Amino acid sequence: MENFAQLEYIMVLLIGSIVLGIGLAQISLKIAPQVGLMDIPGSADHKKHQNPVPLTGGVVLMDTMIVMILLTRMWADAHIWAIFISGMIIGLFGLIDDYFHLSVTKKMFGQIIGITMLIYLGVQVQFFNSPEFLIQIEDPWASWLNIIFTFLWLLTVTNAFNFIDSSDGLAVGLSGVSAGFFLLLALVTGQTSLIFLCTVILGICIALYFFNSRPASLFLGDSGAQSLGFLLASVAIIYQPKIGSQASSWFVPILIFAVPLFDMMLVVFSR
Repeated sequence: MENFAQLEYIMVLLIGSIVLGIGLAQISLKIAPQVGLMDIPGSADHKKHQNPVPLTGGVVLMDTMIVMILLTRMWADAHIWAIFISGMIIGLFGLIDDYFHLSVTKKMFGQIIGITMLIYLGVQVQFFNSPEFLIQIEDPWASWLNIIFTFLWLLTVTNAFNFIDSSDGLAVGLSGVSAGFFLLLALVTGQTSLIFLCTVILGICIALYFFNSRPASLFLGDSGAQSLGFLLASVAIIYQPKIGSQASSWFVPILIFAVPLFDMMLVVFSR
């Protein structure tokens, strides 16, 4: 009965996130032209669309997250609260970038602030002080290496999802698949808070896919693509395997994010 009640709650969360996301997306389509949050054709070499398109995917993502986190009291979990607060920082800097087209340095500055907040609130990888890690490293070196690896992981995945947001539906589609995989893993390990967070992210991705798939009626923008990458990279950090430690199963998130990571490396090396 308990498992059935949990599955029932998951379905309510999923449907609620989808409905709320679709409703907010519809509203954003009408507001975006009035506030100037539009992607203008020809504003960059890679932009091939013919008409101005609202850049409101990130706004819909953040607003839906805020409502669902507050309604479900997921904020009571310290890890979820840390991911939520730091994710909002990433989203807000991305939104500023969508408006004012920030330089790479300023974009990176915003991402560093979000990552620093996440680590400060207690979310980071625990590789180098794990007994299952290949090399045994003592503190304080193990702690510093954990922080450095956390920074590199979050920066890489966040920007990888931003890189692949060049085709209609690609970034949000891969984000939905990744959230679905983590949801299944969380169900197996019984991580309740992670189950609910992944369900909300999956619901938002499904809602956004209706509007971002070809031909897109809204774009994710940097606020949407970076936020999705950051949220999923953070989810990978708090995922704990049923047997062993985090260090023994790090190949799982790497496999899940293989497409965006490979695409980013391909773009970087080709340039």
